[in-house]
Parts: sequence; C-alpha cells; structure tokens
Amino acid sequence: MILEKRKIYNLTIHPFHDEMISKCSKSEMLSLERSIRDQGILYPLLINQENQIIDGTSRWTVAKILNIQEVSVLIIDISLSAELLTTVNETRRDKDRESPK
Repeated sequence: MILEKRKIYNLTIHPFHDEMISKCSKSEMLSLERSIRDQGILYPLLINQENQIIDGTSRWTVAKILNIQEVSVLIIDISLSAELLTTVNETRRDKDRESPK
C-alpha cells in the first residue's frame, strides 16, 4: 500500500460500493462532520489504482461539504473481492462503535 494525498475531485466511489458497504445514518454523518471540523480526517481513505474509494465514502462526502481540497489516501495495488470490501467496512464500523465518544 502507498500513502499519499489526492485531490478530492479526482476520487470516485467504487462501482460495487452501494452493494457491499453499509451507509452511515444521518446522526453518524453529523457526528463525523463535527469530528472532521474539530480534528480533521483522522484515517486515510482506502482507494484502488483507479482512484475509486473502497473505504471512506462518508469521510469523502463530508470533506466535499467542508470544502476540503485534498485528503490522505492509501492506494491498494490489488483487486479487491466483494468479501474484502465488506470486511473492511464491518471491521471499521465495529472499531468505531467500541471507541469512546
């Protein structure tokens, strides 16, 4: 994996995203927006070599709302299976639920 910065407008959502990744609720999005306003984006977005977001669409959406021009991304150089997309999402969401607010 490679860590670098990418322009927000160069990123797109992976074509399988809506089939594989659960959406944040409205309250989760508001909480995320407050967090990003206060602390910035704490975790890089996970993207493939085609600039498609594998994990981090909520952070990307909030970044666009807040007019953030660049974000940190981790670029994966392999094809992801649908199972891995789901695992990434579930693992992150479970970790977020365990974190004290």
